[in-house]
Amino acid sequence: MIVLTGVGGHVGRLIAEDLRGRGEAVRVITRDPSRLSGLDGAELIRADGFEDTQAIAGALHEGDRVFMVAMHSSQDDRVRQHRAFVDAAVAAGAAQLVYLSCVNAGPDAIFHHNRSHGTTEQIVRVSGLPFTFVRMSMWMDDIPAWFDPDGIIRAPHGNGRISFTYRPEIARVIAATLTQDGHLGQTYSVTGPQSLTMTELAATATAVTGDSYGCEPQSREDWTAKRLGMGREPWSVEAGLSSWDALNAGEFDLVTDAVQELTGAPPLTAAEWITANAAAMPLAGK
Repeated sequence: MIVLTGVGGHVGRLIAEDLRGRGEAVRVITRDPSRLSGLDGAELIRADGFEDTQAIAGALHEGDRVFMVAMHSSQDDRVRQHRAFVDAAVAAGAAQLVYLSCVNAGPDAIFHHNRSHGTTEQIVRVSGLPFTFVRMSMWMDDIPAWFDPDGIIRAPHGNGRISFTYRPEIARVIAATLTQDGHLGQTYSVTGPQSLTMTELAATATAVTGDSYGCEPQSREDWTAKRLGMGREPWSVEAGLSSWDALNAGEFDLVTDAVQELTGAPPLTAAEWITANAAAMPLAGK
């Protein structure tokens, strides 16, 4: 049996649909079964998070192949919840744990989430569980959100480069690691075929859409104040600010062939994604 978490989100849902299309038996651990309408044939187990030990223990069985999504929370809370889930997988005798991590995860990472990803990877390694780590970069699907409504990227950026990961592509990679042999003990960084500066990303959006996109440096203080004013939690704002520091230092400047190698299809470029989703860009129709 393949056990999935995070199916109420984008990537988890895509993985579940891919696996069901392959005819795989799927068990889904979820907080809210009502969010999983249309996922025919999947067994649903309700759990109030990874620390719901009784529900998690009942959902994991010996020999299961398990996908663990990263919890969206502060570093300490995320690591605590991940540790609880890994402990449950060990106790159950899971045959494989596939963890969605991030490129260049590690204890010395600049991006705060990459530190907790690195800690989680180490927890999995020392647990003795057979594992596969699948690492994402920033989501290509979120490119429109990098721009303000007037088409400008305003952030404390320099000339650092960043690659993007397309959710449907990483979902196909994860589905492959859960259904094919040869992936135990492997770490795959899943990216598009290029890395771009913010200036290049804005120029790409301009060239593709014909609208005028651009970028302007913004002070750390102004960037932080704006997001706190939007009601974001302080830990989330601090993590976001650290992502810009990481970008400027080259932590996201990584391009791999993982999509081609594991799915047999070339990854989308940013220009191709924007072309297909031009209506979602902030200046569309203005």
